[in-house]
Amino acid sequence: MSERYIPAELPYLSTLLDERLAGTILADGPFRGWMIADCRLEQIKYRPGRNCLLTYHLQLATKGGMLDVPVYLMACRAGESHQIHAAAAKTATVQTPFSQGLWHLDQLDSVLWVFPNDRKLRGIAALNAPDSLSSEVASQIGGSRQRGKIEIIRYVAERSCTVRLRLEDVATVSYGKFYRPGESDPAWNAIGSLWQSESCRSGSLTIPEPLIRLDESESVWLREVRGVLLERKLPEDLTGEWMIRTGRTIAELHKIGATIGSGSLPVIVETERRQKLENAIKLLAMVNGGQRGRLAELATKLARKEPRNRPGNLAVLHGDLHLKNMIALESDAIALIDLDNLCLGDPLIDLGSFIAHLYYWHYWSREAGGSRPELLVKQLLAGYFEAAGEPFNEQSLRWQIAAALIGERAVRCITRLKPGGRPLVDWLIDLAAQTVEGL
Repeated sequence: MSERYIPAELPYLSTLLDERLAGTILADGPFRGWMIADCRLEQIKYRPGRNCLLTYHLQLATKGGMLDVPVYLMACRAGESHQIHAAAAKTATVQTPFSQGLWHLDQLDSVLWVFPNDRKLRGIAALNAPDSLSSEVASQIGGSRQRGKIEIIRYVAERSCTVRLRLEDVATVSYGKFYRPGESDPAWNAIGSLWQSESCRSGSLTIPEPLIRLDESESVWLREVRGVLLERKLPEDLTGEWMIRTGRTIAELHKIGATIGSGSLPVIVETERRQKLENAIKLLAMVNGGQRGRLAELATKLARKEPRNRPGNLAVLHGDLHLKNMIALESDAIALIDLDNLCLGDPLIDLGSFIAHLYYWHYWSREAGGSRPELLVKQLLAGYFEAAGEPFNEQSLRWQIAAALIGERAVRCITRLKPGGRPLVDWLIDLAAQTVEGL
């Protein structure tokens, strides 16, 4: 495995990963006649054996100033871009200042979409008329048709788009998230159920207030939770109080139990989770031949000691716990955001996933200082089990941590094609192996 894994089935991917070369290619083709002042690669999603999505943020220099344009490109296997482009061309596209929103880059076996065109996020076409959209949102949440400013916060091609809407009265700020067809309704119902729970009504758990769902654009709008990302608090947290509070907050979510999710929240299926873990280990072994033996041994241990969900042990899980999904409030409480992945399962799945994230985060942010990951984990668990009030199975937690280190964190280094991925993958495999020792 090289410093950055380049899949052999996508021969032009190395060119497209070079921001300078990508910018030149776009300037000579789809954006001919426009001045590209900057081309920044923001998202990479490699789908093994299929294709790779690359999302770029372009800055175009115009007479009126800089124009920000998100675009995404699908790098295809040899000869497959023709079929992808032909299928995409059959659907309606949103007109852009560049006359069209879809291009076939035949020489690179790639297809390009210009925002707000997206192969799967059809609802973001509403962002092409931001004044109309902001007025619609304002009228439904406040009864007046105010205008407002819409800013793109995060765009993940073919998956979701998050925007911030600041209305003219300034005090009203909401966040809208656009989903793929059929996905906004389950998200809206899940967040609404959690908002109505006793934990949220009593103030022991803080989440964004659900405001409205717009059916036509498949978007959900929530009130802003004002605070600071927890990630920014940790380097200055010398006492561990923020991690202790985080543990308590996660426990409050898990204490809700499965009652609010009856009939609406998906249940984590053990066989599907097991298959994802097996696929992750196979992919890691394929791209990192030197670790095949160790990965095989690790897979055997994980399979032999896999914990089983007890029917009465199901709780509401966040499903995507990481530091950017947690807000430190002025009240010193922690708010949980980005609740799209709410589900039912063993609480230790959530906890193990977050602990794996803490190790991963610390690896990338070591130069920022702050506590060692072992201390962060100790503080987290102290807060969690103080609030949970129940003992936990240490072996089951260690299994969940190891599974997340491999199935979520290590494999992400491959699917995100991270530079410097090899030492991180090796480190994560080592950490997972140490975690399962003695199971």
